[in-house]
Amino acid sequence: VAKTRTGSVRLASPMTEIYAELRDLSPDQRELMLVMLEKQGVDLGRLPIPKRPSVNSAPMSASQMRLWTMDRLSSGLPTENVPVAIELEGPINTEAIVRSINLLIERHKLLRTTFHEEGERLEQRIHEFAPVEVELIDLERQGAGSPEVVNAALVEHGSVLFDLEADSLLRPALFRISDESRILLLTFHQLVVDGWAVNVFLQQLSDAYAEFCADSTPDTDAPAIQYADMAAWESDGWEDKLIAGQVDYWVEQLRGAPAILELPVGRPRPSVPDFSGALCLFNIPDKQTNALRELVRQEGVTMFTGVLATLKVLLAAYTGQPDIVVGTLVSRRGRTEAEAMLGN
Repeated sequence: VAKTRTGSVRLASPMTEIYAELRDLSPDQRELMLVMLEKQGVDLGRLPIPKRPSVNSAPMSASQMRLWTMDRLSSGLPTENVPVAIELEGPINTEAIVRSINLLIERHKLLRTTFHEEGERLEQRIHEFAPVEVELIDLERQGAGSPEVVNAALVEHGSVLFDLEADSLLRPALFRISDESRILLLTFHQLVVDGWAVNVFLQQLSDAYAEFCADSTPDTDAPAIQYADMAAWESDGWEDKLIAGQVDYWVEQLRGAPAILELPVGRPRPSVPDFSGALCLFNIPDKQTNALRELVRQEGVTMFTGVLATLKVLLAAYTGQPDIVVGTLVSRRGRTEAEAMLGN
């Protein structure tokens, strides 16, 4: 029990209920309780994010707000679409595919969530599960089975824009190329997946498909938390509290950082991005790869860190700039309970 200017505060147990208890306190009571917890050695960063009561709305997370804003500024371009094409060879159980997709939509509330602006509030609304149709497209019957035509059909279908206020942000389609070849195209919006979440979805889809094909009942358990739980936890200010020190560190580190990287390119940089870039794939020879692998081992860092450092050295050589700032994608999966969760 803690005494404050506004009365007594009693903290319930077990520890997993701490967030829920703190949420109901006044700002004065909450601050005092946090100080007491810290003095008792309680690390809030190690406490699991609590599941909320069953409600159908939640504030958008900071990440969702950013993606929602980028979608509004995209000028009708599908820059936030995430198309994932899966080649399927051999006999295909179409019914099992449809059932597996719907199982995951039922499991993950984010896949049946729409996003809205209510005055100054941005919120996500969770809808009751309703089976979705998987569009079946027979390219062979249309006489359009060549690789070029198939690729064009995939690009066209994967570029259809989402209505964030009305659409499910997963659009599945099954393309028939031949009797023994099909392509399952799963087009997501970035509001519901990142690279980690795509892998989670595909693994769960594979597991469910195998179970349905074997006439078994797949696991229907929901993840430990839904994305809306984390968004509400973040909105309550817990993430701000936990990362305050990190924010202060990076504000200081980035003070005076260059606003732009002046690469010696052969054409002017457009004032507004048009997203007409390309993907260039190449292999690094084994000799250089092995040398870099040995270097990162000696330095005690990851291969990612070694490759990023190499890129920065190259950019510094091209630009002559002493400070090189590079942003990289990260996964918000530092917590065990978030590992099986979709979202970005």
